[in-house]
Amino acid sequence: AEINKAISEQQFFDLLRALKFELRSSFFAIHFLRQSIQFYDGSILALRKTVSSLEKAYEKRAVLQAEMLRLKALLFFLENERTEAVVQIRQKEASMRILLNSPEMANVTFVPKINAKSLEDVKLTDLKLNKVLEDAFENRPDLKIAIQALKLEEANLALQQANAIPDLSFGPMYNRTGTAYPNYWGVTAQLSVPIFDRNQGNIEAAEKSILTRRSELQNQKLQAENEVNIVFNRVLEKDRLYQSFKNRFAEDYMNLAQLMISNYEKRYLTIIEFADFFETYRSSVRQMLKLQIDRVESIENLNYSVGKNILNVQPL
Repeated sequence: AEINKAISEQQFFDLLRALKFELRSSFFAIHFLRQSIQFYDGSILALRKTVSSLEKAYEKRAVLQAEMLRLKALLFFLENERTEAVVQIRQKEASMRILLNSPEMANVTFVPKINAKSLEDVKLTDLKLNKVLEDAFENRPDLKIAIQALKLEEANLALQQANAIPDLSFGPMYNRTGTAYPNYWGVTAQLSVPIFDRNQGNIEAAEKSILTRRSELQNQKLQAENEVNIVFNRVLEKDRLYQSFKNRFAEDYMNLAQLMISNYEKRYLTIIEFADFFETYRSSVRQMLKLQIDRVESIENLNYSVGKNILNVQPL
């Protein structure tokens, strides 16, 4: 009973670990997706003004139709990608409402506030794989479940071995009216003597179950080690890439974009040069935002794989 209780507790903690990962991942994803919405809103507004002035120039036959259509196509791509980001936000918000299970949040819009300093100060270079693996073996609920399952089979073997020993039952007996004498008191004794198989079948089955559980525990450890290895290397790689490009990347691109729009409107740039830049700009900002999401998600994934927060990113 104690072992079954411990297994149930670890199953609960394992479920809690998965729900926590989903909740925090959704929270951070919404934050960065909303940042992408801000990027799209600013870019779409600037490009709409450019397209509007281009349409007027086209009416006066000052520009070619191909130029106008090229910019309209670029504007369409931006608006379509913004719509996709909005849909992703709605999906993440729906997931968070289910996880929070609060009726008053049925129509709430989530606007996460992230502690940017906490996010930047996460020290991934201090991580050591051996220490991370030790923490995983010590804290993962699925490994603890496998250990308790092995203990359960060992307890069952002890029980089956005990059943092979003669069992003596001894105690008082009372019967009010069911015998020749009313209010009969007596003594009862019973001795069960296994003569033939001595419970050998159940003992052998219990021993094989122990071997199975040991094999499952070893396999569980190997799976956990492999998972932690993959996640560990992924989080280091994502952080390395992020640290290489984080400094003023988006801000510098935004300032350059405003300059490029101004130069195009003054006809210092051709439509090909302007469109190529804007395509590169759009793609680069999208990839940077995706990298930020991937980095935080990989941090949360490492915490999930280890079974505790070894890297802590705090909301405000």
